[in-house]
Amino acid sequence: MPQELLKVWADPARVGQVLRNLLDNGLTHTPSDGQIDVRIVVHQAELEVHVRNSSEPISAEQLPYVFERFHRSDRSRNRTTVGSGLGLAMVKQLIDAHGGRVWVGNLPGNGVCFGFSLRIHPPDQPS
Repeated sequence: MPQELLKVWADPARVGQVLRNLLDNGLTHTPSDGQIDVRIVVHQAELEVHVRNSSEPISAEQLPYVFERFHRSDRSRNRTTVGSGLGLAMVKQLIDAHGGRVWVGNLPGNGVCFGFSLRIHPPDQPS
């Protein structure tokens, strides 16, 4: 976490929904002995939130599609997990509405990182 308290342009309920979706996704796909961590990074005029988990990597062919509606990247997971395939699409839609970005990538070794960014509220402007 950054040392200083920063304000971002955001609807707290919707950003909470984004975080819940990403954490739920991580919990669903991370083995019981795995790990999930959340990191917050300041990069230029954005606050980035990284939700990392120790799940199996997502195939390179599927990575570009994970934020599309009804997409389920691992067909074998469909038999053991529930969900409509809308959670990550909703994450993208909500963050896009905030003027932010979303991304996903495999971690070196094992694991996946989902992330999103929000614009930092300039300190010299009223809230």
